[in-house]
Amino acid sequence: MMSTSAQTIHNFSAGPCILPQSVMQQASDAVRELDGSGLSLVEISHRSKAFVDIMEEARSLVRSELNLPDHYEVLCSPPGSPPSALEAFKRQGWTTHSPGLDDPIPLRPCA
Repeated sequence: MMSTSAQTIHNFSAGPCILPQSVMQQASDAVRELDGSGLSLVEISHRSKAFVDIMEEARSLVRSELNLPDHYEVLCSPPGSPPSALEAFKRQGWTTHSPGLDDPIPLRPCA
């Protein structure tokens, strides 16, 4: 939980960064109740329209920020996923390409 004191703490270590207060508030609100649905973000089905919309927006933002071409796909994988998850994509004929970031890993179909 973030403190409401006037003093701001800065994290200069490797790993997660300090997020703007507005982002923290929006995430906090969504954990309590997502868009007036009566359910928390962590309670909705990963197959629900609301969750799919969230993931599509996230993929779109990643694509935009990294300036990825349309023929690239963005793989959203939870932290700690086994390496075998990526191997499954490779077995389907996909190859990896990293634009300098470790996560997420954009994938493209083999020609």
